[in-house]
Parts: sequence; structure tokens; C-alpha cells
Amino acid sequence: MLNYPTYEELEQRVKKYEQDAVKYKQTEQSLRESEEKYHDTITHLHEGFYTATMDGKLTDYNIALKRILGLDRNEDIRGMDVLNYWMNPADRNIYIEKLLENGFIEDFELMGKRHDGATIIIQVNSRLIYDKKGKPLRIEGSFLDVSTRKQAEVALKKAYNECEDKVEKRTIELKELNTALTVLLRKSDKDRVELEEKILLNIKELIIPILRKLATSQLDDKQRSYINTIETNLNNIISPFSRVLSSKYSSLTPKEIQIAKLIKEGKTSKEIAELIASNKNAIEFHRKNLRRKLGLRNTKINLRTHLQSLN
Repeated sequence: MLNYPTYEELEQRVKKYEQDAVKYKQTEQSLRESEEKYHDTITHLHEGFYTATMDGKLTDYNIALKRILGLDRNEDIRGMDVLNYWMNPADRNIYIEKLLENGFIEDFELMGKRHDGATIIIQVNSRLIYDKKGKPLRIEGSFLDVSTRKQAEVALKKAYNECEDKVEKRTIELKELNTALTVLLRKSDKDRVELEEKILLNIKELIIPILRKLATSQLDDKQRSYINTIETNLNNIISPFSRVLSSKYSSLTPKEIQIAKLIKEGKTSKEIAELIASNKNAIEFHRKNLRRKLGLRNTKINLRTHLQSLN
């Protein structure tokens, strides 16, 4: 005997069907809205978006793809072979090989062409979509026209290389100039030394003998004192010690150099005063100045010992 549902059971089933129908309609509406939002997003992407079969036939695309390839905005290009827009079809073999190997490919660059034949550089990002059995079903991806960026990179690299060449050329020129200046300075130093040696030789061989001859002639004490002072000063000039001292310590006066030479020879302050017609207090003052200028102030270094070390 068949058991028929009661009225109450039928009423409950009807209510459940009605509830399920409402939920289905809500789900359908949500899916439709999501799909519309997805297509709206894809449509307004700056990048060209596409899906294609494994043999390269377009199944979906956005407006940016048409803009990049120079196609009519209103033309339906589903089924179009994308190989028509690869400058070198052999690049596709590399593209597909990497895509099948990894399941995706990033920043793949290729030479493409627009509908009018103009060459462009395209950067592609793609991934494989698989069926339930894991077999590649279609290709989904996006691409950008990076021609302007690449041109800027080439221009920047060219400018950089030109700058490097200029810097290298300038460096070579500066090295050559530095070499020339070094040679010139060495020659200048050599000429200066030769001139100095000639002057010193003339003083020693020509002037000092005349002064000594004058000193033996009939002169009063004052005149003989002048002659002796001149000879002493000239001897100080041609003295190697005096030249070393004046070159190392440019702040020393001729009088201080003269006194330093006598201190080096072991003369006392009293003896120096008599030799240069001065007084002991003045010599002591010059001694203090010498220690200060030679960097010996507040040290226990003997002045004479230090002067002897300057040879």
C-alpha cells in the first residue's frame, strides 16, 4: 500500500522549494553582478587582457588590447589568430615552451606589430588554465606596450655611455696634463737649483775674495766691521745649514738664522754677542724665539742638539 504525503508535508515541501528558488535567484544575481564587475574591471584595465585557445585563437579580450594593437574599438575579434600580431612567430615557440614548462610566464618581451604594421615592444604575463584532468585548456594573460619605456632605456644607456666616454677622455686629458705639469715642475726645480748653485758659487768665488782683500787694505775700524759683517752674512747665505733652516722654517729672520748657525757651532750667548756686535740679553731673546719657532718651547730638547740634527 502506497504511503501518500499528508497535506502538511506537501505544504512544507512547497515552502522549501520556494525558499530554495529564492536562494537560487539570489545566488544567480550575485554571480551575475560579480561577472559584470569582473568584466567592467577587465574592460578598463590599462593593460591588454585576453584569453585564448592553446593554438592562439582569442576567446575574450578588453578594450585596452584593441587600443594597443590599433584595432577598431567596435570590432568583434573573437577567434582572431594572435600570431598575426607577433613580429617573429618563432618567438611563440619559446613562449609556449616556457608556459608549458612552468604553467606561467612573467615579463616575457617580444617584438609585436600593430594593425597598421608599426613595430611595438610587448611585455607579456600569462598563465595556463587547466581542465579537471590537468590538461591545458586555455591561456589567460595580459600585456603592455613598453616601446616608449624601452626607447627611454636605450636613450638613457646611450647618454650614460657617452658620459662615460667623456669622463674617460677627460680623465686621460687630466693625466696627460698632470704628467706635463710634473715634468715642468721638475724642470723648474732643477733650473732653480742650478741658478741657486751658480749664485752661491759666484758669491763664494768672486765676492767673498774681494771682501777679504778689502779687509786687508787700509780701513778704519768701522769700515772693517762693515766688511766683516757683509762677509759673515754672505757666508750664512751660502751655508748649506742656513739654506736647510730657511727652507724648513720660513718664519726665521736672517738674524735668527745667523745666531742659529753660531749656536750650532757651540758658541755661547756672550761669544755670539761679541761676534755680531750685539749684547747678551738680545741673544737670549733670540734663543727663546728660535725655540718657539722650531717647536721646542716647553720641551727639554737642547737647542744646539736639535740644530745639529737639521743637517
